[in-house]
Amino acid sequence: AFSGDLLTTFVFYELLTISTYPLVTYNSTNESVVAGRYYFGVLFFSSLVLFFPAIGLLYNEFHTLDFVSGGIFKFDTSLITFIVVCFAMLIYGIGKAALMPMHFWLPKAMVAPTPVSALLHAVAVVKSGVFIIIKVILYTFGVDNMQRFVQQNWFAGGWLPYAAGFTIITASLIALKQKELKKLLAYSTISQLSYIILFASILSELSMRVAIFQLVCHAFAKITLFFIAGAIITKTGEKYIDKIHGIGRSMPISMTAFAIGALSMIGVPPAPTFWGKFLIFQAVFNSGNVILSVFVTLVLIVSTILNALYFLPIIYNAFFLKPSQNYFIKKTPILLVLPPVITATCTLVIFFSYQVIF
Repeated sequence: AFSGDLLTTFVFYELLTISTYPLVTYNSTNESVVAGRYYFGVLFFSSLVLFFPAIGLLYNEFHTLDFVSGGIFKFDTSLITFIVVCFAMLIYGIGKAALMPMHFWLPKAMVAPTPVSALLHAVAVVKSGVFIIIKVILYTFGVDNMQRFVQQNWFAGGWLPYAAGFTIITASLIALKQKELKKLLAYSTISQLSYIILFASILSELSMRVAIFQLVCHAFAKITLFFIAGAIITKTGEKYIDKIHGIGRSMPISMTAFAIGALSMIGVPPAPTFWGKFLIFQAVFNSGNVILSVFVTLVLIVSTILNALYFLPIIYNAFFLKPSQNYFIKKTPILLVLPPVITATCTLVIFFSYQVIF
């Protein structure tokens, strides 16, 4: 996050992969070992084959890798082909952003302990991916430069909103089929990360601010959901969604926090992501691109419906169905209740602080 140039960013990006690999394989089971291979293989392959060569090409052309407001070069039509290649290499070389098809390492990493899953999905790993993409657009290519390049050649970055939209819808559809809570949350993460990429790819000052806002909102909401998933597994030993009906009766505070996090994934009040969706409509319609405006509108509407379809039944079943088993036998420890309550509260605070932020 504090790197001042693209090469330093790459070095610490790789160090993050190396340092988190043992966490993914922590359980030392066959499943965790395979997951670790996917995790390490996909992230290292994408960065070494695409990310690092793109850095070399940029340095060879512009003789600097520093992050500079407005980008490291001036608009020049002779650079269009170069920008088309480098931009695509960087976007897909940053595999931690989980933009399809560089996403499949993420669901497999769900075999890790729940605190590790929270780290992967909400705090460090995937957030580093989308954060680097935002920095590259802002400080390597420059928003104004990218707007002009896209006007000249759609392949210079105009494809990114559509790639992000495809990932959002596809990941949401896959999430609908999941029977394990953590895997459902994994595909939800893939979808939500592409919201951030979608917002950034609209290429306006407002859309970039909304992308960063969405990044923060997702962090608090998703870590809440994983905290609760871990608490449920700890208390009941169950990881399947259909085995935790009625859990809200013995874990009312925890499941209320889960509901707040789920509403944030859906993007309805009192979730702060509602403001993100509201503002992105303004940003995309101000862009004057009718096709993009219609596409973004459809993606947001369809994905919101899909998110509701796989999150709301969990909440309803937790509070209104008869418990699958006697969950009241074992009291929920305070240390399993307090952290998600804090993060869910932060989510609500962000919602009511909207006018201060924007």
